[in-house]
Amino acid sequence: MEINSILDVTPEMASDIRYLWDETNMTSAEIAQDVIRGHIGSVSISLDVVQDILGGAYEHEDHQN
Repeated sequence: MEINSILDVTPEMASDIRYLWDETNMTSAEIAQDVIRGHIGSVSISLDVVQDILGGAYEHEDHQN
């Protein structure tokens, strides 16, 4: 399954992505890769969609090692 629009994201997936953002130091790109690897689901998701889900919370500087 390929997700290219925020409209294709389930509430559960959005919640999981938001959880990863809030509780880890992962970047949005790393979260997108985590989704692709199947830790959330076996889907392909674009970085833009992950950033849309984060809805303004996205600050790259806040999530760098």
